[in-house]
Order: sequence, then C-alpha cells, then structure tokens
Amino acid sequence: MPPELVSSLQPVPAADALAILISQDCDIVHESYEDEPYVELLFAKPAKEREGNLFHSKNPRRLQFEAQHTSGPQLYCVNINEKTRVDRALLALGLPSTVALDDDTIDLLASWAAKRYTRAALPTEFNERCRASTQRIYKKLKAHGHLITGFLLQMNSYDELPKDSIYRVTLIGTCLPTTLQDRDQEQIAVSLLDAVHRELDRCDGIEVEDARLLSEEKVSLHDLRYMLPWDFDHVSYRSGDPDGIAPR
Repeated sequence: MPPELVSSLQPVPAADALAILISQDCDIVHESYEDEPYVELLFAKPAKEREGNLFHSKNPRRLQFEAQHTSGPQLYCVNINEKTRVDRALLALGLPSTVALDDDTIDLLASWAAKRYTRAALPTEFNERCRASTQRIYKKLKAHGHLITGFLLQMNSYDELPKDSIYRVTLIGTCLPTTLQDRDQEQIAVSLLDAVHRELDRCDGIEVEDARLLSEEKVSLHDLRYMLPWDFDHVSYRSGDPDGIAPR
C-alpha cells in the first residue's frame, strides 16, 4: 500500500495483511468528496489452518476465506473489529492488486460485514438454556464445520418463555449442493448435524422435533419467513472466547 495510506491507518496493519475495500461501488466513485469523504477497509491476515466455525459467515466477528494469490491459493482471516475508514482521496494514490477475489467471495464479505448490524436475535431465555451445549457444539464443528453453511431454527415461540414452558424446535442445517454430491462430505455433514441435534435436545426446556440437512438451493424465501438463523454469539464473552461462534 502507498506510504501515505499506511500512515493514515490506526493501528498500522501487518505487512502481509490484505486490504479489502468494502464500500459500495457508487460511494467509491461518487463525484462529491464532500458527500462521500471516506471509504471503508477491512484487513485480512494470512491464516495457517482452517477453522470450520469461521467459514460461510457463521461467525459475526471473524471470517475465513480463500483467495488466489500470485503464489497460489492463500487462506485468510478477517476480523470485523479491524474495519477502518480512510480519506477517499487517498485511493487516487493506487492500491496494489496481488490477490484476486472471486465474485462469490466478494458477495460473502459484503453480506458478512452487513450482518454485523442486521443479524437476528433469539430469545435470551432460549440462549441461556442452550449455553453449555453451544460451547460443545463449537468444538464439534471446529474441524469440519465448513461443510455446514448455516443453521436455521423454526420454534414454537420466539418470545421469552417462563421456566416451565418448552421451546419446540425444528433444526435445519444448510450446505452447498456440491457437499451433497460428494458421499464422504455428505456423511460428515450429516454426522455433524446429528451431533448438534443431540446436544440441543439434551438442553432442559428445549425439544428438537425434527432435524434435517438441506442444500441451500432447497431453502426458499418462504422458509426464511418462519425460521431464524441460529446465532451462537451469546456464548462468546461469558465463555472467555471474545471471538465465539455465531452461525448466521
């Protein structure tokens, strides 16, 4: 990056960090610097190993993705708390382009950043009942969680229920169509969903009435009217892990 741009950033990013411009295209090229004085950047750092809980925007704070570097494929991890803004005029100095992001990754980064503000919240009472189980689920998904793109819950109530009332739940795990086309990957994904099913069903005051693994292409907008993404974000700080999992 140009020295003028680096010097404007606080904290200064690592030398091997990937600067990702996430502002909307129209804002980047807006004719008025007065109306649009800044652009937003995310900084992705090279990652050494895959973390299944950080793929497919399942975590609201950290995201892993692969990008095509000049030396070959590279795994990166980005932290939403390291988002910053810079003077838009500095873009005229130029930005290096040593890494290629495909359209799917660009869309993923945009939707992940937006969910910082738009993700749904489940009842606090439900979250408290499944707190211990979600910590165990996090560990089970660590190695192969990238095969599950998300979890959806349909519940008999989205209100704060009294202690003696039961949350009855349908659990949907979603995956890419290619996962179901690969027998080995499908079996791993099914076993992960079964493990999540068992953990959730063992929680006091929660009954899982049905659990299914579906291709994303089988989940409709109509389905999403009656389901919420299962957000594990509530376990993060109490568990001592400030970057805890949160499936979308």
